[in-house]
Amino acid sequence: MTRIGARDKQTNSIIELNPDALKIAAQLDRERRAGKVRGPLHGIPIVLKDNIDTANVRTTLAGAVILGKENLHELAFGTTAAVSHFGPGS
Repeated sequence: MTRIGARDKQTNSIIELNPDALKIAAQLDRERRAGKVRGPLHGIPIVLKDNIDTANVRTTLAGAVILGKENLHELAFGTTAAVSHFGPGS
C-alpha cells in the first residue's frame, strides 16, 4: 500500500485506497492456510475501475482483496484518464 501511494503521485491512477486491505489479506491468508479457499481469486489483490459500484454491497469477487478504485474518464468515456474529475492520469 505504501508503494502504491508513492507511485500514484506520478500516475494519479488510484482515487481511493481501502485502508483495511492489508488486514483483509492477512485474514484470507489464514483462511487459505486452514484449507478454506473461497475461489480462484482467494487473497489476490485487485483494484476496480471507479464505475464499479461497491457502496453498501459486499463484493466478494471469489475472495479477492479490493485494494482501491482506479481513476478514469468521466462516465468511463475515453481510453485514458487524461480528462478526469480527479485530475489527469498517465
